Amino acid sequence: MKVLRNPTSLEHLKVPADLAAQLKELAKSFDVTQVEPISCTEFADRAAAASWIELRHTGPRGGRGVVPWSSIARARFEEQRDKRSPVLQAVDLLLRHGDLTEAEKDQIHSADFNLSTFARIIGGKRAKELMGLAIRNGKLGTGLPISEAIKPLKRIALDIAAKHMKVGAVMLKEQQEAVVSALPSEAKPDLSLVTDEWRPFDDIVEVDEQPKPSTKKQPSVRKAPVRRFVVRDPKAFKIDKPRIREIFQEICDLQLDQHVNAVAVLMRVFLELSTEAYLERHGMPFEFGPVGRRKFKKLSEKISDAIKHMIDAGADQKQFSAIERALKNDQSVFSIDFLHDCVHNSYSFPVPGDLGPTWDNAEPFFARIWS
Repeated sequence: MKVLRNPTSLEHLKVPADLAAQLKELAKSFDVTQVEPISCTEFADRAAAASWIELRHTGPRGGRGVVPWSSIARARFEEQRDKRSPVLQAVDLLLRHGDLTEAEKDQIHSADFNLSTFARIIGGKRAKELMGLAIRNGKLGTGLPISEAIKPLKRIALDIAAKHMKVGAVMLKEQQEAVVSALPSEAKPDLSLVTDEWRPFDDIVEVDEQPKPSTKKQPSVRKAPVRRFVVRDPKAFKIDKPRIREIFQEICDLQLDQHVNAVAVLMRVFLELSTEAYLERHGMPFEFGPVGRRKFKKLSEKISDAIKHMIDAGADQKQFSAIERALKNDQSVFSIDFLHDCVHNSYSFPVPGDLGPTWDNAEPFFARIWS
């Protein structure tokens, strides 16, 4: 901006001649009123700004720096803007009906999963034909039995997650076709099973559900009631810590469809404070280091200590498998980075339908602490 406002300042800078000429030409039409005022913070010198420069360029650092999006998180943001892409529809189908292990789901959810590679293959016309897929009005679907349609999608997604495939290898339609053609036989769909009954992936409730023809009037199907509150039975918890009790009461009182962000953050806070209360009650330290430089353990370490103590006291280890998986899933409310993401990432959206099941999975852990 200084150069555009005063192009003569270029004389004191080491700038290539062609770039200097371009800047001088741009300066002729530059209007500072079109860009000012600029929201910023000015430091006296580079040394004073060094710590902030470091935070900007060295990753999340436990929430102190910039929290990047995973490709799935970015696609979820686009979904909020009514731009839900066919590739995200394919990912959702795999997560719902792909018979993936928890480890495979974690791989697809991770920031390393290259969604653009998956999107290019699904976007290729001939590649889609070989997989028995089609996009109609922005909806990805198939005339195949869903179990057949899932085969190539699952294999390709897992290959991408394992970094066996890069976007540079599927830039051209011939490359996209070659990837699908080279799939092993067990990962290819049986295209002879294609019917005229095309169904969008978003409408799939069960794999290979077959509607039964009938001349009789079908009874109306009662929809499952929408879950309004996270905690099903608040009276089951006896919380003796005043602040934690107040947080729990707010979680119980807030309706999911109206206060999803507040409920999500409060759940994450309740998890950490409850865990620390349990460790404190049983004389288990959650700080370490010399006096004057004490540090808190990570949340995952505190929860692991608490669960181990519970199991040693006779609890069934299976009760805690769900919450342990949630801690490793960066899309979960109880993930280690979730609270940092909510605070620092304005495009992170908790999903109301996820909060209830997340609480249910963690409830055995909370019940051990507060029953």
